[in-house]
Amino acid sequence: MIELDVRVLDAMSDQILTVKEVAEFLKVNERTIYRLAIEKKVPAFRVGSSWRFRKGELDGWIKAQEEKPDPESQ
Repeated sequence: MIELDVRVLDAMSDQILTVKEVAEFLKVNERTIYRLAIEKKVPAFRVGSSWRFRKGELDGWIKAQEEKPDPESQ
């Protein structure tokens, strides 16, 4: 049972998302996602003229953002 759950989680982390899906996932505007992708501040890649994002890489990016010290608290 646990082995199946790990495979399902691995498949979910390999999921490819669009700009719209990432914006919904992060609860931000699509323009924000475009800006972050262009500035290479979020892990992304292009397929033709479209941006795509790996869910697993986004999860890692989110975790890294949570671990950064808050500049306002210093």
